[in-house]
Amino acid sequence: MRLRNMFLAALLVLVSFAAGAYVRFRSEVSAPVEKIKDTISEDMGKKLTGSLNILLLGEDNVDGSRRTDSIALVFLDLDANTVKVVSLPRDTRVNIPGHGFQKLNHSYAFGGVDLLKSTVMSNLGIPIHYYVLLDYSSFARMVDSIGGVDVYVPKKMRYVDRAGGLNINLEKGLQHLDGERSLHFVRFRHDAMGDIGRVQRQQEFIKAILSKLKSPEMVTKVPQFVREAISIIKTDMPLSVALQLGGFLSDIDKSNILFTMMPGKPSYIKGVSYWLPEMEGFKRICAMSVKELSNPDGASMDLVANYGVQISTASDRDIYSDKRTSLQGGPSEASEDDIRTLVKNITVPVAILNGTGKKGLGQIASETFQKMGIEVIYTGNAKHFDYRASMVLYPEGANQDTIRAAKNMAKLCGIRDSMVRSGRQAMFASLVLGGDYGKIFGSLDEARKYLDSH
Repeated sequence: MRLRNMFLAALLVLVSFAAGAYVRFRSEVSAPVEKIKDTISEDMGKKLTGSLNILLLGEDNVDGSRRTDSIALVFLDLDANTVKVVSLPRDTRVNIPGHGFQKLNHSYAFGGVDLLKSTVMSNLGIPIHYYVLLDYSSFARMVDSIGGVDVYVPKKMRYVDRAGGLNINLEKGLQHLDGERSLHFVRFRHDAMGDIGRVQRQQEFIKAILSKLKSPEMVTKVPQFVREAISIIKTDMPLSVALQLGGFLSDIDKSNILFTMMPGKPSYIKGVSYWLPEMEGFKRICAMSVKELSNPDGASMDLVANYGVQISTASDRDIYSDKRTSLQGGPSEASEDDIRTLVKNITVPVAILNGTGKKGLGQIASETFQKMGIEVIYTGNAKHFDYRASMVLYPEGANQDTIRAAKNMAKLCGIRDSMVRSGRQAMFASLVLGGDYGKIFGSLDEARKYLDSH
């Protein structure tokens, strides 16, 4: 089982939240931040400064051998009451002490947690105070302990792997998933979005569980959930620190829990696939606060545009609650009913700009728009070809028709509202295709098929 980084990071927050909530429920004791700092400082033998950094690992048992291919960093700012989670792709190219440049997850195979921890610290230049290792074998039981969860399945999911004993068969629509079917939902990656789509679904699944745990009827079920959750954790964190952090996390507003990923790009070196980290982007993520990163009108827009990172908070309620456009590149079931309205509200001509450098993509998008009845006045190249994420621009001082067209075009393409903004060079409502163009084409294709069949 290969549950990815965003998911396991969110799972740590989830487990800590539940454990902290239970401890608070049983004892009604809340340790102040300074007390938590004192406890941690005493354990480490030195005063804690800045954030508390936790290395989070996901371990699995495959053919009798233990392995980890899920790795993330969790930054807890005790003063600001925020949590920042940065997933590290297992294929990240790093210099492993004593072994040279290899994939990050190889360090675990060479020397276990200790070598992986030292590899992360030496390559990223940050301290790691504790590690937490999760065993996924109890995942299904943990979900069953709270009676399952309601999740919106954005598309029919069907995949059979007889050798691996996997049989995924989920219908599209709002579903109540038990532990086994929840596992199928978070494991599915056999579509055009692959691991990216899976990570996004996993985030939404965790948010759904967080919301359920906050409901009053869950009070009696939290103890069993905590017992199951604790069974999947190994850590060097003292119990006193863990309990205090659990209480700390249970009080954090979901909008202050942020998820993102190590900036970088895929590459092949001597026939081996790697994720090449963009250290400048990573340093900016570390330096920026959760508030700055989650502000769509702030500096985070530059991170998204230039490094292609995806930023999400635990309070984001995408396709699984308010039925907005799906993150993974397809309109949600609720939005399908409005596809005709979206197209109808694009009353002004639009432009398509290719920001990838891949020949022909602009023309493909243009033809798809025109088949849906949207007038495309211009198709061409963007000013540069290093857009990692697609966006929609409209002219500064644009009228309401143009702004409305831009927003509706973004919804058709599965582009977040935060990626729609005014641009000094824009002359029309303009779709700028970036490195995630596959997701855009997936959204447009679903929209066109819906229009053709209705």
